Amino acid sequence: MQHFKSIAHQTLSHLLEMIDTHYSFIMEADIDGDALIIDIQGVGQYVIHLHNVLHQLWVSSPLSGAHHYLYDEKTKKWLSTRDHLSLSDLIEKEFFTLSDQKRSFSFL
Repeated sequence: MQHFKSIAHQTLSHLLEMIDTHYSFIMEADIDGDALIIDIQGVGQYVIHLHNVLHQLWVSSPLSGAHHYLYDEKTKKWLSTRDHLSLSDLIEKEFFTLSDQKRSFSFL
């Protein structure tokens, strides 16, 4: 459990740093407890939060809806419980759609 929380909080912190550095012109983000809240001007809100019981990151996207991710120790990536695509793939695709900026989120 502690390992999950450590990796999950590190992921949220890195994502917050990327948003503050590269997307502040369109996004405002903050961590509130176990959740990263990302407000996108004129679009809506992302919520990425820890689900401690299932050891998952749950993502609510204004573009694609709800997603659940498990951390894969082998690949060191958060993989969707639905289609096994990575969280980095989702964020890269959707943030590009929102901002027209291509950035790597390979740390996710």
